[in-house]
Amino acid sequence: MQVIKLADEVESIFTKHFAGSDRKKAMKFLRPQKPRESHTITFFVGTYPSSLSRSLLMWT
Repeated sequence: MQVIKLADEVESIFTKHFAGSDRKKAMKFLRPQKPRESHTITFFVGTYPSSLSRSLLMWT
């Protein structure tokens, strides 16, 4: 409970003094969003070997 209270206090102090009382701007800085990961490469890395092996099996 004390950790949450301390985090709230730090957020409010930061918002007031460093973000010009703009809470949205302060939260963008204090809690940055992770960039969304693309699974395209993972998909093709998994799909390519299986399609290649199927092609090789068909040729034999």
